[in-house]
Amino acid sequence: MGAEMLLAWGRDRLKVPTTIISSGQLPAWANKDTLVVVTSYSGTTIEAIALAKEAHSRGCKLFIITRGGELSKIARRHHVPSYIFDDMRTNPSGQPRMGVGITFTALLGALSRLGFLALTEKELAQAIGRMGPIRPITALARQLRNKIPLLVAAEHLSGNLVAFRNQVHENAKQFAVLDTLPELNHHLLEGLAHPKATRELVAVFLRSRRYSASTKRRFDVTRDIIRKQGIAVIDLPITGSSTLAEVFACLQLGSATTLALANLNGVDPAKIPWVDYLKKHI
Repeated sequence: MGAEMLLAWGRDRLKVPTTIISSGQLPAWANKDTLVVVTSYSGTTIEAIALAKEAHSRGCKLFIITRGGELSKIARRHHVPSYIFDDMRTNPSGQPRMGVGITFTALLGALSRLGFLALTEKELAQAIGRMGPIRPITALARQLRNKIPLLVAAEHLSGNLVAFRNQVHENAKQFAVLDTLPELNHHLLEGLAHPKATRELVAVFLRSRRYSASTKRRFDVTRDIIRKQGIAVIDLPITGSSTLAEVFACLQLGSATTLALANLNGVDPAKIPWVDYLKKHI
């Protein structure tokens, strides 16, 4: 999730080609000149462990970000540069989806110090300087309850969609989908006609005054089209002192909203029984 945010926000700041690998296998082109950053919050993710082992065996440059688990053991065993963090103060829940800020910031720090990302420590400090403790946002949660959120963003906020959706799934135990502008304009607008269950959607537009003029126009027209099809639309203004500050603000918004939604749904946001069941059986 942190990598998704990095690529969306840093699209005009990254100085080297960068991609995300979610499977357990490196692409064929990965070699000794490739930096592989392996991130697993728990350090026990099967795919992440496999990637770390393969990267090491291929002689790739390797950097590990984790709280512990097998990944931290690999880092120590092979003397791999790593950031092994203690999240008890910043994320006492221990749930990865509530600690995305840790892994995202670790990626920012690592890549900027390597000279691969244009970012200063002052800029980062200003972006997170006004963040406070998470307080549930009940008003927005009420609008999402018993609906299927369709989360929509663009440009620097598009990477936030994955974290927001995953938090809806795991915290609130509620189904959600996502899409980005301009991509959804090329197909989704026609796909809302059938079945009639699409009327259970509520489109959540993550808006920013820093979007380009053409993107702002797309949001306005897209909102009108979706409303004409009988689907509710919520405009959520994301504000901050910079694009990076807006990324952090959006992340916090998703966390706060889904905690409130979990409460409205009468579920425990910390428990993920089906994910635990899957991990136990694979």
